[in-house]
Amino acid sequence: MKNIFYTLLCILLLFLWSCQKKEQLKAIETPVLSEDIHAHSEKTNNYDWLSEHTWIFRSGHYEPYNHLIFRKLEIPLESDVYQVRLRKEYFYFYYQTKEEREKLFPISSASDTQHFEIEFSDNFSRMRRYWNGYSYSTGNRVGQMENPEYPIVGIWGSLPSLNEYRLVDPVDCVYSMEITEPGIGWGLPGNSIRIGTYLLFQTGERTFETKSSFPDGHFRVEIKYDKEIWLIPLFTLPDEEGYIGSYYIIVRID
Repeated sequence: MKNIFYTLLCILLLFLWSCQKKEQLKAIETPVLSEDIHAHSEKTNNYDWLSEHTWIFRSGHYEPYNHLIFRKLEIPLESDVYQVRLRKEYFYFYYQTKEEREKLFPISSASDTQHFEIEFSDNFSRMRRYWNGYSYSTGNRVGQMENPEYPIVGIWGSLPSLNEYRLVDPVDCVYSMEITEPGIGWGLPGNSIRIGTYLLFQTGERTFETKSSFPDGHFRVEIKYDKEIWLIPLFTLPDEEGYIGSYYIIVRID
């Protein structure tokens, strides 16, 4: 009888100890580790950590500057946003506010940090831009005015300084992505990835797309891991304009 009693007592004590241990484990709050950054981002819908790191094309050559720069998009409400393409090689964005129609403010550009003053002449057929009080560029309109309400829309200048301005709707865009150099590899024909700035809106968990008025400005950005991003072109190019891959891998190098 004594053996049975001691056996039951041991089982009871073991059960009570197990219950106490479980309660202690429940009270421990599991921290969010840097390796689990995706799970944290999906819960908070916040990917601002993209802008805190240095990114580069995996097959690119390493240089002492960023190849991709992510920034939080911050522009005044009800601004008019223009996407500009220089030839077929470079994208960038400006915005105008309702109160200052004579100014153009660059969006998330590492090369331009101050606004431009713009001046039209010859019945909006000629445009001059001033930067810091100095004449920066002058161009004649190519073709007819497309929209009297937005006289800057259209094609200006001549090669090699041929710029096309188009309106773009920035609704739902939360980040910008600047490609400072294609850096996709050596010996590829053409410049298939246009350098410059892109606006990103979220389409799913860890997935973004670019907002573009130009077909060759459409990309999907997929966050695969906390140190790897895939840049997927959503367009094709004629053979003479260069090779375009199905996707490009972007890696974090800091």
